[in-house]
Parts: sequence; C-alpha cells; structure tokens
Amino acid sequence: MLVFWQECKHILRSRFLWVILIIGVFVCAFFSASNWDHFREDFAISHEYVQKYGTSFTREDVQKYENYYLEHSKNFKNTKEYFQQAGLGEVSIQEILEAKQTGEPAEISEKLQKLREDNQEDYDNYMYQLEILNNLTTITESQTNAANTKKNLKAQISESLQEISFSQWKEDMLIEASSGLYRRVDEIVKNKENLQFFPLYHFSLINSDWFEIQFGMTGFGLLWAVAFVLAGIIVGRSFGGSFMNHMSEMIYTGKPGRKIVLHKMASVLSVSTFIYIVIMLVLTAGYVIFLRLDLYWNIPLASMVSWDGPVIPRIPITVGGYWRFQFGVGLGATLIMALLFSTATLLTKSFYAGSAISIGFSLLLLGLIVKAPVEQTSLLIMGSPIGLFLNTDKFLQKEFLFSILPHFEGYSLLAWGGIAVIFAMLGFLRLRRTSL
Repeated sequence: MLVFWQECKHILRSRFLWVILIIGVFVCAFFSASNWDHFREDFAISHEYVQKYGTSFTREDVQKYENYYLEHSKNFKNTKEYFQQAGLGEVSIQEILEAKQTGEPAEISEKLQKLREDNQEDYDNYMYQLEILNNLTTITESQTNAANTKKNLKAQISESLQEISFSQWKEDMLIEASSGLYRRVDEIVKNKENLQFFPLYHFSLINSDWFEIQFGMTGFGLLWAVAFVLAGIIVGRSFGGSFMNHMSEMIYTGKPGRKIVLHKMASVLSVSTFIYIVIMLVLTAGYVIFLRLDLYWNIPLASMVSWDGPVIPRIPITVGGYWRFQFGVGLGATLIMALLFSTATLLTKSFYAGSAISIGFSLLLLGLIVKAPVEQTSLLIMGSPIGLFLNTDKFLQKEFLFSILPHFEGYSLLAWGGIAVIFAMLGFLRLRRTSL
C-alpha cells in the first residue's frame, strides 16, 4: 500500500496535470455560462415561477404563466400597454392568435385591426411578441398529445431503419426496443410524467435548451474529453517516466517489479477516478448555481420537448437520475480509456510509442463514428468510450438509434472493460516474460 500511495502522490504532483485540469474546467464553465447568459432573463423568470407555483404544469396553467412572464419581463415591458391599447387585456393570447388566423370572433379582429390602423409599428411589435409567447402553448400541446407522439415516434424509427442497412438481428432488436418505447408513451400519459415545467426560453419551440447546454459538447460532453486527456497524462506520469528514462528493466524485473506494475495501474485508475469526480462536482455545482438545477432535480425527463417532439426516455427517469446515469457512464468510460492508455504503454515499453498508439486509437474511433455514418451499424464501435462520449446526451435521434436499446450503455461498458482488461493482462505478461 505504501507504494500505491507514493505513486498517487507522485501523479498528483504533476503541474502539467493541474494546469490542464484547471483549463478544462474553465473551458467547460465558460461555454456553459455563455449559453446560460443568452437565456438569463427567461430562465430567471422561470425559476421564480417554479418557486412560487411549483413544477406541475397543465394546459390550464399556460395563461397564468404568460401573465406572470409579462409582469416580470423587461423585454416585454411594453406588451401590457399594447394589450390595453387594443382593449384586449382580458383576452388570452391563444384566442388572439386564433382570431388572427381565422378572422373570428369579430370583436377581437376589429380591435386588432383598429390597433393596426392607429399604429402599424405597435401592431407589428404586439403580434411579434404574441407569437413568441404562444410558443409555451405549442410546447404544452406537444407534451400532452399522446396520439401524435406515438405516430411521430413510429415514423421516426421506421425512417431511421430504412436509411441505414442493419443486419436482420440488429433490426429485430431495434424493432423490439422501439415497441417498448410505444408502451412508455402510455405510461407517461397515465402517470402524468409529462406535465411538469422546465426553464423556458421564449424564442424557442422546445424546452430542452437548458438541458442540452449541460450535456452537449459545451457541458459534460466537453468534460468527458477533458477527463480522457487527463487520464492519458496520469498514465504518462505513472508509467511514462520509467520507460522514458530506460529504467524498465531495473524497475520491473522479478516478482517485486511485477507488483509495482499492479500498484501503478491501481494508482492510475484511482487518481483518474478522483480527478473525474472533482471536475464533475465542480461543474455540477456551477449548474446548480446558474441554472437552479435543484429546482428541477426530481422532474421526469418525459416533460421535455426536443426538435423531434416530446422526449420519450426508455425508462422512467428524472433530471437527477439522468445526472447520476451520466456520472456513472462517464466514469466507466474514463477508467476504460485510462486502462487502454496503460496497456499501450506497457505493451510497447515506450512512453512515446504508447502515447502515439493511445492518441491514434482515440482519433480512429472518433473518425469512424463522426465521419463514417455506416459505422453506426456497429454496436461495438458506437458503444466504445468515444461513442458513448459523443452520444449519451441524445435520447432518440436519427443519428444514434442505439440509444433506445435497453441497458445499451451498461453492456457497452462491460464489453469494453473486458477488452481493456484482456489487453492489460497481455501487457503484464509481456513484462513478466521480459523479467524472466
């Protein structure tokens, strides 16, 4: 154990490691804060509304929130005046928009026409703001329309299966998984998982912007990339020094030397875990402060509307549950990469060759996944640490249909963890043979 702790301290003394860690956290926080700043006022009003009225949100609550927004928004501070000018202060936004589209009822249409004749600029501004505020109605209708959700889901999955030529066993597996999603739609409606309120950006027809900020390539996706890089640095600090100084024969000769290898590998995985947990907690704390994540922790993700319609997660899961899921998958992927980096260094017995293989392998996987869409038919490649890193923020999108498979991430981590362990054993055996 003394060797283990000494090795951990040796790794953590690396100035380069801490510089990259600080830069990585700063970059993640900067991109996330930049996106959050764009929605600052809308999010602040959403948070205040949730604290006052709670997260339960049905079609009947739309007007209440619209009025609350008009009272508190600086961007729409003139809207109430336009309401009064038109004599429409007690009329709902939905009624006004319907009157504009259908010409009925006549009283509303006449008042709108009068406003238009009196001041065209006020009228245009008024209608523009109404269109924006009407987005909330559209989102709520998307959340609650179960029939259309099922129909769109089936069409989307069918289209994806037609676009990519899957082997029969994979297609059968995806069809079976999709039928589970259809049943989930009924469960969501029955349990009212979809009737909850999220931070809303009024210029958008979706309410998942705030969530995608956190899990896309400007949030935890970027954090994973930082964790992979740090894992490589940790391996280099632990194994690379002795190989770079041609000390491998002296350090790893005999039975004590082979124990040192195991201690070094254990220290690499331990420090990688520690670093990952630190940066995850730091970024999570930032999101709790800036996005008031604590207000929405227990809300089901089924309340979320994305570009393809309502989100249908394959299992009942909340925002906090998905956070823990991301934490676990990210940690597993990081440890697998650390083990693979260690293996490359052990097999080559060279810091430079091991680093080149590690970087080359990562870039190869990245290229296959990003540049060659046909590789999406490979469960192994898409379930690799790089594949998970690129895709776990996606629920059901055409570019990652495997996300609907039950326990896809868990099985992928088990498979790749097994591969990494096998190669690590080969590297260990090579050192053993050399020492003998």
